[in-house]
Amino acid sequence: MAYFSKNLMFEIIIAAILILAFGGGILFFRARISDLAGQTLKTRQLLAERTSSLQLYSSLKTQYDGKGGKYLNVLQNIVPTRDQLIDLRQEFQLLAAKENLDFGFAFFPGDEVTAAPGELGAIKFNLNLKGDIDQLLNFIHSLENFRYLITLESFTMNRQGSSIQMTIKGQVYFRQ
Repeated sequence: MAYFSKNLMFEIIIAAILILAFGGGILFFRARISDLAGQTLKTRQLLAERTSSLQLYSSLKTQYDGKGGKYLNVLQNIVPTRDQLIDLRQEFQLLAAKENLDFGFAFFPGDEVTAAPGELGAIKFNLNLKGDIDQLLNFIHSLENFRYLITLESFTMNRQGSSIQMTIKGQVYFRQ
């Protein structure tokens, strides 16, 4: 009987060790499976986001190819390279000559903003014009359809006898 109880106790201990080992293994693998399931869920969400982004990109690319490409030439004509601004003085002078205005022009290269990829550069300029008010207003209206992209920052007008002296400060933009 002592042998039987000793043998029974040995088998119970072995069974308990096996049950604990299997229980520990189940707990370990359960935690590992939960972690992997969480990672799988995150990966699926990331994949869904990237798929959505690719679909949006594809849609934008199609729209660009269909419509945007047509306007790229217009933008390249309106926003010249810096070297193409060499004719800017002549462009202003032609507009002033159409209105019979006295004309003066100067660049301010010290205030230049350099063009970078994806950003426009700018050079400040100064226009000095002399004529009557109608001629000056017509000149300003012609600047609304000017060949290059410009902003006009300030206007100064002084009466000089029967004519008006006007100074326009602005900047012209250029691309890289």
